[in-house]
Amino acid sequence: MTVRIGQFAKASGRSQSAIRYYEAVGLLGEVDRVGGRRDFPESAVATMRVIDVAKAAGFSLAEIRELLAEGSRASSTLARLATTKAGEVAADIADLQARHRWLRIASGCECAELTECGLFLDPVCASP
Repeated sequence: MTVRIGQFAKASGRSQSAIRYYEAVGLLGEVDRVGGRRDFPESAVATMRVIDVAKAAGFSLAEIRELLAEGSRASSTLARLATTKAGEVAADIADLQARHRWLRIASGCECAELTECGLFLDPVCASP
C-alpha cells in the first residue's frame, strides 16, 4: 500500500518540501510516480523516524544515507558510525567544558584593560 505525499507529510510530521528534499538527496529510496504524483510506501514513515532519530544523534544526511543504504546489514554500519560520532561528541564536550571554565574565570575579571588581562595574555588562559 502506498500514500500520497500529503498523507505522508501529515503522518511523518514533515512539510512536503522537506519530504521532496529527503527524496532528492536519496534518503527515501525510489518513490513510485503515478500520473506525476509521488506514491510513498507506508514504510517510508518508519524511515522518516529513523532519519529524525539519527539527525538528533548528530549524524549528517550523508551518514544517514549510508546507514539506510545498508538495509539488513545496518547494525554494523550503525556501530561504526556511532563509535566515530561518540568520539566527536566527547571532543565537543571537552571543548565546551574548557570554554565554560574560561568564561567562569572571565566573569570575575576586574582588569582595567583587556590588553593587560591575564586571560588574554597567558596562552594557557587565552585558549579555553
